[in-house]
This record gives sequence, C-alpha cells and structure tokens, in this order.
Amino acid sequence: MEKIYPFLDWLTTREALNWLKNLTNTQVTESQLLSSCMAKQCDVYMYVSGVRGWTEAIGDEQEVVGDGFNKVLNADQVIDHDFPEDLDFCFEGQVYVADSYGNGPFNVVWRGLVPGSSVQGRFKPSDIQALAAKMNEAHNPLSTAVLSKPEEFKAGKKFSEAEVARLSQALDDECYSRDIVEGGAAKEEQKQQPEASTCGLTFPYATRELAVMLAAARKYWADYTSDKRQPTQKEIGLDIGESLGLPRQSSGDPARKAIILAAAIKPDTIPDS
Repeated sequence: MEKIYPFLDWLTTREALNWLKNLTNTQVTESQLLSSCMAKQCDVYMYVSGVRGWTEAIGDEQEVVGDGFNKVLNADQVIDHDFPEDLDFCFEGQVYVADSYGNGPFNVVWRGLVPGSSVQGRFKPSDIQALAAKMNEAHNPLSTAVLSKPEEFKAGKKFSEAEVARLSQALDDECYSRDIVEGGAAKEEQKQQPEASTCGLTFPYATRELAVMLAAARKYWADYTSDKRQPTQKEIGLDIGESLGLPRQSSGDPARKAIILAAAIKPDTIPDS
C-alpha cells in the first residue's frame, strides 16, 4: 500500500505513521508524530472549508470562513477525539470574509473552533518523506555533515576526518528531531544523560505553551508557602489563557485547554484549595 503514498495529495494520520515505520524501521505513535510537528520538524493540516473563525490580519477581529486545507499551528490539538466539544485551533492558510464569500481569498493566520469529534489531521507525503530522512540522518553523521554544506560538497571539497567530527558534534543538537519522535530513546542509546535537577525539569526544546506554563509556575508557585493565600486554579487558568490568546468559555471560565495547563503546573504537594 505504501507504494502509492508518494502519489497521493494527502495522507491520513494512520497512513503517515505506517509509512514512517516502513521508512525508518521505527514505531511512531500519533502523539510522537504531533510532537515533531510542534518542534517544527513536520507540518500537519486540516480540511477547514466551512469552519468559521476570526483573524486580525485583514481587520479588527474580522470573522472569516476557512477554505480547503490549512496548516495547523497548534499541532498538539490534532489528535483523535471522541467527544463533541469544540477545540480552539490556530490555522494558517486560505480564508474568505464570513457572509461575503466573494471577498477573498486571503492567506492569513486565524483561529477557529472545531468539534473534537471532527478533528482529522492530514499530512503531505513530501513532509513525511522529509521527516523520515531527518530521522535516518540523525544516525548517519557523515551524510548529515556533507548535507549541511551542500555548496562545498557540490564543488568537490573533501572533508577531513577532523572536519567530519567537528560537524557531527556541531550538529548533535539538531539531531534531536528523532529523539522527539522516539520519545528520547535514541539519544539515551548514544550518550549518557545528566541526572534531572532536583529543583525542576529541563526540556530539550521550547514551545509557546511550555514558556507560558513556566512563567505561570514561577509567578504563582515558585515562592508559594502555606502562610500565603493559595492562588485559585481559575485565576491561573485565566492568566495562561490570556497569555496564549485563548478565548474564555461562555461562562467566563478559562478555556478548557488553559484549565488543563493550569492543573499541570500545580505542585503535587499542595492540596486543593
């Protein structure tokens, strides 16, 4: 079946995972694939024709309607759901002004709500091939070093063993794309990891949500002691939601995603207020 994949316009998540396994001899989960998208190693798309949303790119909170396939910028939301609640997505792609289909199309970044049960990620075959190549190159330092300087390679420059070693070392951090997809197993096989700090965790990469969560943890919990007023989860959730640009629920409560992130940073040793 995978022989037809390069000739398709789009791959389902299942097809993309199956092809990645065959191309890299690595079992990849849906969550790990989406993590690679969050790390900008791959792109995921959704069919958004008819999805209504808003953007400030063509006016002050202009209401728009999606058209065709759009890139998903918050890829962590694109996972199979079985509940109907709306999920807040950030898209990049073609839209029309709402209630005025002739006004457009515009290529913009915009936000829209999609029922969880309707979320279906799609991948370009070329993107999956490129991700597989990155994963394989992570275990082939010589080819990675040569590809990092294609002009010199095409000109016939010969790389000495010292140059290859230097390039391999310099590119070590860039090879974490496979570690993200494999859950860190590949890196642990290559070199010993330092022990985790007793004062917290260190991530090998940064995302907008991680940065906002870190800021909130420092603001509300880093200096918290039992003799101080305990911040409420709603208070923290509203702060996180505002930082991420997530709209509040109709009840005034934080966005569902903000509630989840607020709960995730609460220290385990602190009881519920």
